[in-house]
Amino acid sequence: MNINHVISTLNFYKTTESFNDDELFSYYQVRPININPYLGNYVVSGIRGSGKTMFLKSMYYQMLAIFFMQCALQQPIEGFPILVKLANNDFSGSEPSRQWFTEYLSAIRNSVVQIMDLSLKPNWIEIYIKKPLEIIASTGSPLHQYTKSFFDSQGELVLSCDEIRSSISGGPIRTKIEELGVKFSNLIDCSGFPMLDSAFGQLGLTKPVVIIDDMSMFSPETFYNGPFDSIFNSLTKCTNQKTIYSIIPFHKSDQPLQNVPFSLVPLSRDVRNPQEYLQTREFLSNMLEKLINANLADIMEVDESKPDVLEQLVYASNGIPRTCMVILEKALAKLSLDVADPENFYINRACIDEAIKDHGYELYLRACALLSPPLRERFKEAIHSCQVQGFILPEEEEWIEYLTVDKDRDPAVLMDVRFRKKYSLHYALCVYFDIPTHQGGDSNSVRSIHKAKWIDTVVNIHHA
Repeated sequence: MNINHVISTLNFYKTTESFNDDELFSYYQVRPININPYLGNYVVSGIRGSGKTMFLKSMYYQMLAIFFMQCALQQPIEGFPILVKLANNDFSGSEPSRQWFTEYLSAIRNSVVQIMDLSLKPNWIEIYIKKPLEIIASTGSPLHQYTKSFFDSQGELVLSCDEIRSSISGGPIRTKIEELGVKFSNLIDCSGFPMLDSAFGQLGLTKPVVIIDDMSMFSPETFYNGPFDSIFNSLTKCTNQKTIYSIIPFHKSDQPLQNVPFSLVPLSRDVRNPQEYLQTREFLSNMLEKLINANLADIMEVDESKPDVLEQLVYASNGIPRTCMVILEKALAKLSLDVADPENFYINRACIDEAIKDHGYELYLRACALLSPPLRERFKEAIHSCQVQGFILPEEEEWIEYLTVDKDRDPAVLMDVRFRKKYSLHYALCVYFDIPTHQGGDSNSVRSIHKAKWIDTVVNIHHA
């Protein structure tokens, strides 16, 4: 294993924008789908970098493979998947709800039309049918119950690639999808989501599953009480439609979900909780091993029975895949300057600690750059007043609002949403400023559940 190859691999996988299809499915296999999207409406919640887009795309491609096979075998269609990407759209106009309706329909129309265009790609049967079905089988997904009839006793698809291609490309389902695309074209300037519902029903596609990534750009007012037709109403008016959308917790899109008829799918975990720590550790370990195609123990200290490098990666990344890759890349980049043989390297605790400190320093500089000079001084004062990771402010501080938006990178994160004044400094900031996170063991500088325990107390910060 070459250290420069691992660095370039991690750098590449930090974003999904440039993936080709093979790389996408390699990445998607990391996050198993643990819900049945045909049976309910879901909200996928996670801080930035937690894998929301990865989760939704994986679900979309797996459902698409099931859809294609059910079409080819002339079986009843379980669900018609539609992927709507809203992340790059701007809904800051005077009528965001009306703009949302137009963009939503346009995205659905385009998605519907493009589904059949996949058949023009080389090896599309292998990429868009075989690989997703393999992932369903290998991960024990709830979707597996719908795929059993697709395989023979030897585990091979019951139809050949030519039979699948012929059935889908020339079959009646293609005509239905093309008609659906036309109907959506005519709906763009119309109001009333019941028309959208009937468009599916008229063509026998009565179970559309609309996957929306992401809803974080909408304000609560637009989401619930838009002047044209609230987004929430639009998602619930289509009686036959199932909807899955993603949000960022503690963001403006994070609504009181207990009042919403959607089931919550949390992707973020509390790494302080022993059980969730172990789950996060296993997830990150599997992710890294799949991406670099190597055993983690071959390149770093990995021993669950004692303090190790992986434990620190879990804490410093807060279980967020993207942040984990950023920190590991820093450690490898620094290590690459010292190793004589790029084929022979090993990440120890000292190496990862330095990388975490560097990450903490970058967070600090980024925070300072976001704040005006007066707010910057109040932020620095709060940092230097912290004897432990958690703190309470006597009143809402303006600088907090700047630093609690992008949860995987910003130095202050909400610890307890019920009080909204209780915060926790990013673990990497604590390492950089030598702020204790654990107590017990030899000293307060010990940062491991094997020798100490997390500090639960918080300090009150009073400004002069």
